[in-house]
Amino acid sequence: MTVKFSRHAERRAKLYEIPESTIEKILVDSDLNDGEHELIRDIGCFKYPIKIVVSVENDIMTVITNYSFEERKKSMKVHYDEEVDALYLKLGDQKPDGVIEIAEGVNIDTTTDGKLTGIEILKASKKINIDTILSYTLELDQGILRKKIS
Repeated sequence: MTVKFSRHAERRAKLYEIPESTIEKILVDSDLNDGEHELIRDIGCFKYPIKIVVSVENDIMTVITNYSFEERKKSMKVHYDEEVDALYLKLGDQKPDGVIEIAEGVNIDTTTDGKLTGIEILKASKKINIDTILSYTLELDQGILRKKIS
C-alpha cells in the first residue's frame, strides 16, 4: 500500500506535531479495504488518541485529516424554546461566569479563564434554519477551539 497525505492532512499533522511516519505505521498496520475510514488509536506519546480519516482506493491510502482527538464523554446539548424563539447550545458542564455579546441577540457564555460554555441566539428562526440545527449532531474539535480562544 502507498500512503499519500493531502495538503490539509500535512498541515494538521504539523499543527498537532504528529509525525507522518506515525500515521503511516498506523495505516500500514491496519487492514483497510477500499472506501473511507476513520481510525482512532492510542499512541503513548500523545495525551489523547490520534484520529485519522483516510480514503483507500486501488492500494493507495490518502490521508484526508488527522489530529489529536479528545474524546468527549458528554455531547453538546441543544435547547430551543419555540415560545420565545430562543436557541441555546450548551457546550459543556461548566458554569458560565460572563457573557460576550457578539451581535444583537447572539451571546457567548464564557468562564473566567476564557472557555466557552454556551451560545445563546435570540430570534433564532430569523438568524438560522432551526430545523437544520435541531436535526444534526455537531462534533467540535476542542483542541482547535482552545487554541483560538487563547
